[in-house]
Amino acid sequence: MEELFDRETIALNRTGKLTDAQQKELSADTNPKIWLIMSGFLGLVGALFYALLSSPESDVNIRNLVLGIVGLCLLFSVWRGTRLLLMRYKLLSDQLLSETGTVSCKKLDALDRMRYSPETDGGLRLYPGGLAGLSANLPPGRFRFYFLSTQRWLLSAEPISSLEELTRNYNEILARFFKYSQEDLAIYREMARTGQVLIVDGPLSFPITSHTEEESFLPVPLKIGSITFLVEPEIPAIALSKVPHRIYYYPIPPDGSLLGGVNEPRPLAVEVL
Repeated sequence: MEELFDRETIALNRTGKLTDAQQKELSADTNPKIWLIMSGFLGLVGALFYALLSSPESDVNIRNLVLGIVGLCLLFSVWRGTRLLLMRYKLLSDQLLSETGTVSCKKLDALDRMRYSPETDGGLRLYPGGLAGLSANLPPGRFRFYFLSTQRWLLSAEPISSLEELTRNYNEILARFFKYSQEDLAIYREMARTGQVLIVDGPLSFPITSHTEEESFLPVPLKIGSITFLVEPEIPAIALSKVPHRIYYYPIPPDGSLLGGVNEPRPLAVEVL
């Protein structure tokens, strides 16, 4: 679990200061350049269409429609760029706040998937990267959070719970989502010692795949080391990155007969080392 915590960053945030990397990240995430360039481009397009359609022979209705569409796009682009510019100023001049709180694994609304949500003891929900849709890369437990009030932007989290407790909490989440009990895990460990079950160690990654809305409930690929598994679609939101995991799985026969011809194995159990 120590891999999740940059102690130098936490130490500087504790003094109320941002690291250079955090300042660069805030600036990059609120960069208005593309929107300002788009505004200039749309302005030129609007001027060009106005010149082309201003002749007496031109259809007034077509001219007004085209200029209206370009104008609306221009207004949106200017609004978006200005908003990002102001947000960048606010974030970089904002006071860094600190409060204790809890990370829990839960749904934020009825249609949401389970995710790790940081919340202060005062009831303030925080967002990594200032984005409400992101799951925090933190296990369930108690933390001291360092954040900016603008966008409730979570910068870092200092564990109050022990690393052992955080590991235990996370392993309980893994057991819940991969549907195994501690008794099952003990059996798989013993089977691994006798070669009946294989193991692979390393951090988890999820190759980017695109799904239609109808396919959003299909299994997704999980990669660890050189092996790719198929897992349920809610797993990416609850799997922590950077942390070394161990996956137990049955060896797959050459013909893939274990899974009816599907060559990707399914994890029996997953735990943090």
